[in-house]
This record gives sequence, C-alpha cells and structure tokens, in this order.
Amino acid sequence: MRQRMYSARELRRLEKRTQNHKPPRSRAAVAPSMMVKMMYVLDPLERILDDIERTGVIETVNGQPIFRHLEKSGSVAYPAAPAIDGIADFFEMFCTRRGSSMDLVGIRQFAKKLEYGMQLTQQNLDAARADMQKMRGLVPLLTQEEADSLILQVQIKSEIQSISKHGVEATLLD
Repeated sequence: MRQRMYSARELRRLEKRTQNHKPPRSRAAVAPSMMVKMMYVLDPLERILDDIERTGVIETVNGQPIFRHLEKSGSVAYPAAPAIDGIADFFEMFCTRRGSSMDLVGIRQFAKKLEYGMQLTQQNLDAARADMQKMRGLVPLLTQEEADSLILQVQIKSEIQSISKHGVEATLLD
C-alpha cells in the first residue's frame, strides 16, 4: 500500500480543521500537528539531498556541513552529521520499542561522509533516500508522547557519547 504524501499547505489545512477534534483513544493515528512537526525534521534532510544532487554543494558554516531546522523563531543551523545521526537514532529506537528493527545504513553512511568531507556517490544518495522513505512511513505510527520520549532518549544518548568522547570535565564546562 502506497502512502499519500501531503504538501505543507495540505498539512496546515488539515491541522486547522482538526485542532478541536480529539480522535478516539483506541486509534493509534498520528495527529496532524505531529505530521507537521516530523515534516519540519525530515524536509531539511531531503533538501540537503536535493541540493547535493542538483548542485553538488551543501550549505556550510566555517567549512562544516549544516542542517537547517525551522523553528518558530526562525531557521536554526546544526552540524549536519550529528543531526542526521540523531534522526536515524530516533527512528531505530522507535522500531526497537515496537519489537522490530530498522537498519538505516544508507543515512548513517551519508552522515559519516559529510562529517569527514568524503566524496558522495549517487549510490550513497539513493541509499539515503531509500532510508528517508522508510522513516516517512513510520511517521503515522508515532504519537506525541512517544516522540517526546524518543527525543529525550536520543538527547541522553548524545550526551553519553559526548562524555565518553571528551570526558566529564569538558561536558561540565559547557
């Protein structure tokens, strides 16, 4: 079964129509606002892939590839590789909680190549896009509570990795 992709305009309309409507508790459907939030996370990643395919260039700050995330206050730039790894962690942890597994090798290889400034091939981009489709397919299964919990889990994992990489003292000084 093929999943319907919504434009940003359709998602905003759907969100407005359903703001006061509460779905039955037995439903595991994602609220439109959740789909919009996930769109804000996955669309910048897709934009990076599009830019690389179209121009061969990725946006950088001080030579470091960046991931632009839209927030209420505007656009925020993050280092691309850790941001992309965090997205992959989020979806892999979600699958683990549901008793299945998802291996996002394509998107992780893409992130590593960006981190180390390695050349990307069309095969790398195709593998990353295939992983994007897997992740988009999971969005309707997410609830707000699960997403919040997974975000916290990804943040904890990131902090633990930072401590093990740089030591406790460096983290405490930040």
